[in-house]
Amino acid sequence: MFGEIAALTASAVWVMASNLYDSLIKQREISSLQLSLYRGIIALPFLGLSLWVTQDPLPALSLVQWICLILSAILGITVGDTAFFYSLKDVGVKKALLLQTLTPVFGTLLAFIFLQETISSWGAIGIPLTLIGIIGVINNRTIDREANNLIRGIVWGIISAATQGVGAILLKFVLAATTISPLWSSNIRLLIGTIMVIFWLNWQQESKSMPRLNWDEWFRLSLAALLGTFIGLWLHQTAFKLAPVGIASTLLNTSPMFALFFDLFQKKPVSLRDFIFVFIAIFGIRLIFTK
Repeated sequence: MFGEIAALTASAVWVMASNLYDSLIKQREISSLQLSLYRGIIALPFLGLSLWVTQDPLPALSLVQWICLILSAILGITVGDTAFFYSLKDVGVKKALLLQTLTPVFGTLLAFIFLQETISSWGAIGIPLTLIGIIGVINNRTIDREANNLIRGIVWGIISAATQGVGAILLKFVLAATTISPLWSSNIRLLIGTIMVIFWLNWQQESKSMPRLNWDEWFRLSLAALLGTFIGLWLHQTAFKLAPVGIASTLLNTSPMFALFFDLFQKKPVSLRDFIFVFIAIFGIRLIFTK
């Protein structure tokens, strides 16, 4: 029960963080790369403090395992999270979060191709169901005014889901082959990912135009980083530790449903069609993890 509650709470927390990020993007001329950098700078001390409190030792890793962990960070954190912020800017919170449900789809397909993991009959049904749910919401014209650039936002969302899927496969290989804890791997991945964001910023020459945030903006950004990266990560790990993988994975992808309820609370237009297709996508994810 506690694992399932942790998974649902993690989904709700990520919706809150995404809305905070979205408000900053809309209010200030801040790029997705700059947002990724600020997020990393704020979240890293919290994760580092957790390591200090837990006194968790770092096990020895082979060169191949370090390479996989570094590539996982670059793909999942640097590219994946930054692409999510780009998608968030272009299509809004609901659609950006819904596109993230493609991550287990990509992860399953990539594990099938590279790790020879089998896809069950239920999974073969769940993948197209998830795609149908996503397409159904994206084609809803009633919320298109939230999309500044629908096609570009979809492309960024797909890039985010794909790179995070590959990053998850690489991370899974390291976690399965070593005794490294998720807390250590999260710290290392976020640190490497943030460093690569700095290189990316310099390459794009955006580091010279970092916006100066006021106290209210710093508070919202800090709260988003605390919720989405620190608390969300802890809840994510708790869910996988205490709940069955299939149930945890499904509940962790209920963020689009929470986003719809969040819009209802803010009295924004939400259609029954949205709820139906989001439910179809989440049900598809459940089938993907059904053996």
